[in-house]
Amino acid sequence: MAARNNDLRATKGLLTTVLDDGHEKALYKAVTNVLSLDVTIKAFAQILDGLPTVAAAGAVPKDHPIVQLQHRDICDGYLAKASALQELVNPSTFVFQPWVLWAFQQATPGTKQFSLWLVELVVVSCHQIAACLYERDAGAHKHQLHRDWYAMAERGRLSGQRPRGAYPRPVAFSHVAYWRPDLCPRGEADVAALPYTLYPPTETQFDALVAFLLSSPHDDDHRFLRAACPLPIHATNDNRPRWDPWEALTKFHIFRDNAALAVPTVRSLGCTSIRPIDWPESLDRRTVYDLMRKRDSGEEYDAEKLAAAQAGISWVTPTSPYSHPKPDWLQNSIWNGR
Repeated sequence: MAARNNDLRATKGLLTTVLDDGHEKALYKAVTNVLSLDVTIKAFAQILDGLPTVAAAGAVPKDHPIVQLQHRDICDGYLAKASALQELVNPSTFVFQPWVLWAFQQATPGTKQFSLWLVELVVVSCHQIAACLYERDAGAHKHQLHRDWYAMAERGRLSGQRPRGAYPRPVAFSHVAYWRPDLCPRGEADVAALPYTLYPPTETQFDALVAFLLSSPHDDDHRFLRAACPLPIHATNDNRPRWDPWEALTKFHIFRDNAALAVPTVRSLGCTSIRPIDWPESLDRRTVYDLMRKRDSGEEYDAEKLAAAQAGISWVTPTSPYSHPKPDWLQNSIWNGR
């Protein structure tokens, strides 16, 4: 997580002082590799452009500038600018919390701890790059375009002209759970730099990610490692265990950025239903029930599939609807897909 510090000169001295040559080169290589990915280039190009495309924005009101302008493609020139970032960015100018740098330095290359801290620093770096690009506001579409729409939409919501439950987002680039610029040190820029829900990678995905981060463009296997890079990591039955956002934040001190999401006094986010897409163990439970019924009735069944599903049921967090004791949120849930 980024330090709340705007003195880049002090941070540069700290990074070069704390990290030895090997750790510093590993971080530089990892950030550069991530910036070379097509998914990264497209994401940063949209921030540079000033508006997300229709496809990236998802469901937005029909009167939103994205729809009105039919912004289906990134405007000319911004993909090239985003692609050039990998040659311009220097991680030594980023702001890192000192204890994160120390932890990374103490980790031995090749260990799991080294890989985990490396990924942490890369995530912080990408967040700061995105925030910096947003703050420039030098794109084809200025941020004021969205701000004007937001002010109009918010007036309509408060006056009853729009559904009261349909909250317009104050930033065109934003995650549904991170929409409070007033809570963030960099305001709108921090919100714009938090676009996606994060899912835990599988061991295979994590190993492939780290291998790509540490590879060199001059290596013979770099192209293969780049193609095998799992980013972005989507939700599948294998990406687990899952946490209920509200309980993770309020009870287990697990959060993406403690400055970007206030601790709510009333549950206003998180799970309200039980679906396999949110809780893969719900599908495992159904599988166990079906296969055990077949086994007990003497029918043929897949013993390996049953064992895998039973293992899946036990691989849960304390916030899972199938954990013991049951989490508090389950009391008010909608049992969907049980």
